[in-house]
Amino acid sequence: MRLQKCILIVFTILALFTGCKETKKGKTMLPSPAGAICDVLVVINEESWKGELGNVYREVLTGPYPYLPQIEPYFNLSHVTKDVFASTAQKFRNLIITKVDPKFTKPQFVIQTDVYASSQVVVNVAAPTAEAAAIYIKENADRLREILDQTEKDRYAELAKSKAEASITAAVKEKFGFDIFFPSGYQLRTSKPDFMWISLETNLSSQGLLIYTSKYSGESDFTEENLSKISDGFTKQFVPGPSDGSFMVVGKTVAPKVEKLTYKGRTWYRTRGFWDVKNDFMGGPFISYSTYWKERDMVLTIKAYVYSPKKDKRKTLLQTEALIFNVNLDGKES
Repeated sequence: MRLQKCILIVFTILALFTGCKETKKGKTMLPSPAGAICDVLVVINEESWKGELGNVYREVLTGPYPYLPQIEPYFNLSHVTKDVFASTAQKFRNLIITKVDPKFTKPQFVIQTDVYASSQVVVNVAAPTAEAAAIYIKENADRLREILDQTEKDRYAELAKSKAEASITAAVKEKFGFDIFFPSGYQLRTSKPDFMWISLETNLSSQGLLIYTSKYSGESDFTEENLSKISDGFTKQFVPGPSDGSFMVVGKTVAPKVEKLTYKGRTWYRTRGFWDVKNDFMGGPFISYSTYWKERDMVLTIKAYVYSPKKDKRKTLLQTEALIFNVNLDGKES
């Protein structure tokens, strides 16, 4: 009860700042969403939250995010009842609304966007019973996490696009022929034939993208072994470490994982793993996306990496990865 009162106070304050809908040139303008990156609000009754359904939500949404050196959750989870939601919490950025009613013949997800706030995602979980809802969420855990995760990446990609460093956008366009947008603070570190390194640096951290192209031979190009070999070939030459003779490589202690997926009609191969520095002591997580660029008959790879020792990396990695989703190949969003 005390937690719910605290949530109510927070949302009441947020409501004062977000305000009501505005109109511009006859169109309804939605308010900005409430909550921070990776925050998820579940609308659910107290009985279900304290029971098996609540346990499943917590298991699926606050479990450890893969390929991070420290244990960090996928999302920060909170909950409210239907009454609290209706009065103060509708503008939350990532909503899961639980609807348990015998009128539903089978469980399902119904996805809505921009319902109460701009760039908002609402996942309606409809099921005839709480037990059926719990089973369905468990069986579709990857899909639910992917919906929420991709929404966060799309939000940040749009933010980066609106505050892009024009000089970097132009440099990538000149070398590779496609658009990608980096927010203020990113700098071009290295530009070589078929390779670019763009990063945001502080005294204690580094995050950025490696962009490179390689010859296409066939589907075998997208195996973990071949993707790592190509990556190491570039980083050995162009991404030096802090000491003489050191350079970035794909870590081998934990084998990287390659997954095939489709985004906006284009097939990508997503690789999650860890990077190390050969002949030195540095490392961190990476996520890369590789695709066959048919128009150029080559493989395009964009790798997001993070170095932030002793600090959480989930949100930083998500924001860096999100920049990849601004890529526009030959005038078509990929």
